[in-house]
Amino acid sequence: MFADERRMEIVKLLEQQQTVTVSQLIERYGVSIETIRRDLALLEQRKLLRRVHGGAVSLHRMQQFVKLDERREQNREHKQEIAHAVLELLNEGDRIILDSGSTAKEIAVLLCEKMEKLTVITYSSEIFTILAQKENFHLIQIGGEYLRGEQAFYGHQAEEMLSGLHAQKAIVCPSALSMEQGVGDYIPQLIPLQKMLTESADEVIIAADSSKLSTIGAYRICKLSNHFTIVTDSGVPERFEQDCKAKGIPLKIYK
Repeated sequence: MFADERRMEIVKLLEQQQTVTVSQLIERYGVSIETIRRDLALLEQRKLLRRVHGGAVSLHRMQQFVKLDERREQNREHKQEIAHAVLELLNEGDRIILDSGSTAKEIAVLLCEKMEKLTVITYSSEIFTILAQKENFHLIQIGGEYLRGEQAFYGHQAEEMLSGLHAQKAIVCPSALSMEQGVGDYIPQLIPLQKMLTESADEVIIAADSSKLSTIGAYRICKLSNHFTIVTDSGVPERFEQDCKAKGIPLKIYK
């Protein structure tokens, strides 16, 4: 097979299954790893795919970054569904860490409506402001440099403070979630803190609306683990649900 034919096949393969790995392509075409890497680099230059660690994904699966003000209104009903599903995993008196972002906001609003006693750690000034209305909530605000567009603190001071804290449950609200990449997002300043969330609690809850499932973020927070619980809305793709079941990853769907 000529190189151009092989590259055309790779593009068609991506159209069918949305993602490919280098090892799959090596086995399929019987060529070296260097050859496949050159193929993927060339196809990425032609804007026919995007390379990720260990393979490539269709450009149709890349989430696009949207500012916080706009994200608040995107899929809001689904985010509210997720908030209700997340609350079913929490108990009065829990000590939790809550991420920043539009999904986290909907969770915070519902916490105020439905819960009476919680300890909440957050690096989001927006989340802190919402939760501060509840007198019985014990709040811990992570500080540091301020990322105005995301209404969140970040940087060395924030990471050092978070490293000294522990919670029963951490709620991470990523921008993308896939079997290939794992948990992904777009804001490099917050990635270290999001990674720490997955390591700072006894239980990790990944809250992502169905539009974010089977998509890739610009940065990886962590791989998916069957120690995490993914919480999503009623629009979850059947394929994603099947993949979670096959890999033993707990999936909670709002119903």
